[in-house]
Amino acid sequence: MSLLDQIKDIFTTSDAEKAQKAKEIADQAQKAAADAAKKAADAKAEADAAAAKAGTDNGAAAAEAKRVADEAHAEAQRQADAAAAEALAVQQAHDAHVAEEALKAEHAAQAAAAAKAAAAAPALRTYTVVSGDTLSGIGQKFHVNWHDIVKLNNISNPDLIHPGEVFKIPHS
Repeated sequence: MSLLDQIKDIFTTSDAEKAQKAKEIADQAQKAAADAAKKAADAKAEADAAAAKAGTDNGAAAAEAKRVADEAHAEAQRQADAAAAEALAVQQAHDAHVAEEALKAEHAAQAAAAAKAAAAAPALRTYTVVSGDTLSGIGQKFHVNWHDIVKLNNISNPDLIHPGEVFKIPHS
């Protein structure tokens, strides 16, 4: 299974399955890295042995054996690095998905709390100004402080209200 398929699987399965799959992939990558490192060490040991043997035979053969050993070691190291990078990519994709799910859950909880608070809050009353009204008179009629009416309705000049204006009235 390719890396992209593994990452896709992480986003389309349950959290427990995702965690298990990510662990399996990481374990496989670590095993591949360990195998590659062992192959590199074996290749280096063989090359060193061949170089030692060739050193007694001739210098050109020893140099060739060392070059082959170095190439084998470098290839094994590249494989180990690739396996480690793949494991890291899968783990990062899993971590990102878990963080995204946690963020979604947090937003849902906040939205639910806001909806509950809005449902629990009583609706505001309204009052339509008639000729002769004052904010203090409206406040007395509803048993609230006229300053609260000013704040709630963002009234810039409390001395100037007009008939027909509709004000929200806070609950006392």
